Amino acid sequence: MNMRNMLTLIMLIGILSLATSTSANIPAAQTGLDIAQSAEAHYLEGLELQATDAIAAQASFKLAAEGFQTVIDDGANSSAAWFNLGNALLQSGETGESIVAYRKAERLAPSNPDISANLAEARRRVENRIEPDATNLSFAEVSSWWHVASASTRLWVALGAWVAFWMILASRLGRQRNDRRSDAVNAGWNIATWGTGALALVAAGTLAFDAAHARFYPVGVLVNDDVVLRAGNGDGFGVAVEEPLDEGVEFTILEQRPGWWRVELADGTIGWVDATDASSI
Repeated sequence: MNMRNMLTLIMLIGILSLATSTSANIPAAQTGLDIAQSAEAHYLEGLELQATDAIAAQASFKLAAEGFQTVIDDGANSSAAWFNLGNALLQSGETGESIVAYRKAERLAPSNPDISANLAEARRRVENRIEPDATNLSFAEVSSWWHVASASTRLWVALGAWVAFWMILASRLGRQRNDRRSDAVNAGWNIATWGTGALALVAAGTLAFDAAHARFYPVGVLVNDDVVLRAGNGDGFGVAVEEPLDEGVEFTILEQRPGWWRVELADGTIGWVDATDASSI
């Protein structure tokens, strides 16, 4: 075989390989879309059945939740996907799991009013929700002002402000020798220069703070009822509080050991829970 024929063969193999891989991806995409559409159909069916057959409605909601979870597991990590999963879980009676889903959706779209409203409704359904101590300033309260914007938005703000800071500073340094402008103009340039720099540092700082808090103090939610908060990491330890905890109670994870999490509740109570009774966010 001469060189020209060999090159032609290689090109044909490449074209066939590309066509094969493309066609192989089409069924996978269609399958994912079919699953999402089926989950949506089950959810709508559940809404229709609520007034006439509560048991059948709950079964439909469970099927919807399974479908939405499959879509997420396949890579659809979006606020809409988590929101839909939260709705299906809440309707099927899985209050704790719905709070997990809503909070993951909220992280991706913190300013979405629908997510906030449904998360509040899920929290309202927790039987005995642990309320925070009024004298304890929590991380959520401190960070609430910057969580209005998502992490991706704050990242773009930080990058844009940082680039603007250096562009303005370079422009000022380049014109400094012949700068005979008024004090008011110079004051404006100073505000623009240091304002963009400060904005970049603040936006980046919130991202760093969030990352550090999530790394060292992750949060979780109880997904089972009647969870015993123990004084140590094992069933042989005594209880830290007399009353069992209800599904949907949220907490901060202080330490993780095989099968057990040391947690802090919203009111400051500390103890250990079985990891199978909870889910982290």
